[in-house]
Amino acid sequence: MINIFLFILCQTDVLKKNKVSKNHNYKKQTEKENVQGEKDKLISLINSLVEFNNKEIDDSFEKFKNEPSNPYNLPFKNIG
Repeated sequence: MINIFLFILCQTDVLKKNKVSKNHNYKKQTEKENVQGEKDKLISLINSLVEFNNKEIDDSFEKFKNEPSNPYNLPFKNIG
């Protein structure tokens, strides 16, 4: 009878440890997912800013090359 009681206590202890371990792993996984989500948001923001900056550069260059006399006298006509 005592052996059965001790066996049940040991099994209960093992189950508790497994549950704690699973909770710990779940928390780690959740943290990793949150960090990955934040990284994805930052990458998306950086890409948006780069695209915006490139568009602004293209627009300002178009304005510059379409001026009747640019200060550098550079020919920007398509040669074909």
